[in-house]
Amino acid sequence: MRLPILLKKAGDLVYVPSETLLHRSGSCKRLEYPAHLLVTAAREDEPKHYRVSFSGLEWLLSKLDACEPKRRGGEW
Repeated sequence: MRLPILLKKAGDLVYVPSETLLHRSGSCKRLEYPAHLLVTAAREDEPKHYRVSFSGLEWLLSKLDACEPKRRGGEW
């Protein structure tokens, strides 16, 4: 079971599992593989989403789909 991240800021990394949807003005992208994404903005006027960088573009990611990043062998 994944627990949502409570607070992130621009410059933080989040882990996103495969099959997660990213949204961008009129389009969406389903991740084919798990990824670590860079948070570009966590704004108060978007309480349910983070803005993240993926493939050189800024996308919206639901906070419920974001997980704390981990490395092999343990926590960061």
